[in-house]
Amino acid sequence: MGQLKCGCQVRAEAKREAVTAELQKLVDDRLISQIFSTPLGRGFSRRVFASSDWPDYVLKMPLNSDGSNAREWNNWTICKDGSLSKWLAPCVAYCPDQDLLLMGKTKPIPRHFWPQFIPAFFGDDHKGNFGFFRGIFVCHDYSELDLTGFGWRQAPWRGRRDGLSKRWRVEMHQPKIEVYETYFDNYARAVRESGIA
Repeated sequence: MGQLKCGCQVRAEAKREAVTAELQKLVDDRLISQIFSTPLGRGFSRRVFASSDWPDYVLKMPLNSDGSNAREWNNWTICKDGSLSKWLAPCVAYCPDQDLLLMGKTKPIPRHFWPQFIPAFFGDDHKGNFGFFRGIFVCHDYSELDLTGFGWRQAPWRGRRDGLSKRWRVEMHQPKIEVYETYFDNYARAVRESGIA
């Protein structure tokens, strides 16, 4: 028997399919580069563009053929229905012909809102790969996820001054998961209440 879906899930899937179809039409009509023409950034393997017509999205275009967009799309499709999705900026559409990825746009994170701990499955975990999406701390560059890793670790942007011992940092300490779930729920609530995201 199939899984029952609530009205919100059905509407979200319909919207995702409509956006995917719209993106595919833009690619087919070769209009995508005209619409997403504002450069936001450039990494090792991709360029990211924004659009005034689609302000809630960014378009990731490959610089080489390393498959980062395809890996990121695959990671999203694996994680989107589980508890890991709350850590990831949502991928909305992927066009394999052009290797183009449409993703939800994140906002920069003020320094005092950077969390102390992050999930251990993040591979490329420098500050530039994270942002706020609808008031939640998420990763927006996750083509390097290690889905075999589980637990929590100290965020790489936290230094020794935070009081954690060297032994804690050297060993992959696995604190009780429910303690840190509560920590991140409180963190997300504080961010939303601050009004910055």
